Amino acid sequence: MVDKFLTKLAQNLLEILNDEEYYDITIEVGNDPHVKVFRAHMNILNYRSPYLRRILSTNKKKNDSTLVHIKLQNIFPEIFQIILRLVYFKFIFTLTLIYNVLFINLLFYFI
Repeated sequence: MVDKFLTKLAQNLLEILNDEEYYDITIEVGNDPHVKVFRAHMNILNYRSPYLRRILSTNKKKNDSTLVHIKLQNIFPEIFQIILRLVYFKFIFTLTLIYNVLFINLLFYFI
């Protein structure tokens, strides 16, 4: 049951990350001519990454419906894509690890 929950949660987070409609921040990564723009969600970035939280604190969202746009020029887009996925999925990896440790401990307890 926990496996199904974690699988569904991971699937939902991937859908959120890839959503082309419901995002509230764009992140321009890299230097010309190798620039890529990523779409993301400020709440997830704020709570999952202290580094991005610091950057976001200086780029507060206005009350109008303007998207926040930040630039990260000192990183390759391919590397940032991996980092962004880790930011979204770090929670899932942690839960999976805890679940597996508990399962192994319970298994040894009953053997």
